[in-house]
Amino acid sequence: MYNLLTRRKLDANREISEATFNASDAMKAYQDYSNFICKARSAIPGRGLLLDIHGCADREKRTQLGYLVSSKHLDGENYCKDVTSIRSLGKHWCGDDKDCFKNFICGNRSLGHFMNLEGLRAVPSPENKKVKPDLLRYFPGGFTVATYGSKDGGDIDGIQMEFSGKIRFPWRENTRNRIANAILCFYRLNYI
Repeated sequence: MYNLLTRRKLDANREISEATFNASDAMKAYQDYSNFICKARSAIPGRGLLLDIHGCADREKRTQLGYLVSSKHLDGENYCKDVTSIRSLGKHWCGDDKDCFKNFICGNRSLGHFMNLEGLRAVPSPENKKVKPDLLRYFPGGFTVATYGSKDGGDIDGIQMEFSGKIRFPWRENTRNRIANAILCFYRLNYI
């Protein structure tokens, strides 16, 4: 499902009152969006993946991936699976091994790794483990991945994807295909 309303009308990646500005039509759209995600999650038997896809104003051609790890904790490599939106993935493959889990955030099992293989420069990834000073704002993940990802339990992981304007415009078919391929490679390696 996707939201075609502008952020001035509805920002579904926030709590309902902030997201809808208490406008009745926006509240209805927000409830429909939330209900769809809940219904989709309950229809998946076992582990799964939710992607929350956005555009950002980053001036560089890159993709930001959010797992609920702040730039401070990402730069200091001070995080564990239990505070991320991919807790279930880490638990499945790594148990309590923190070094193993880091492969899913910025190693060769991460979505960032597969985005880089497709030329879509990702942060975090093996090549960009830290948030560089040229990144004006890093998006660690918002309400959607915090609420519907596996941080607080369940088997559905969530990753927020932020695409810069240089990736989105022009939105060519080969760009879409490279994004889809990166996601499929990540999913096949980690979920099947």
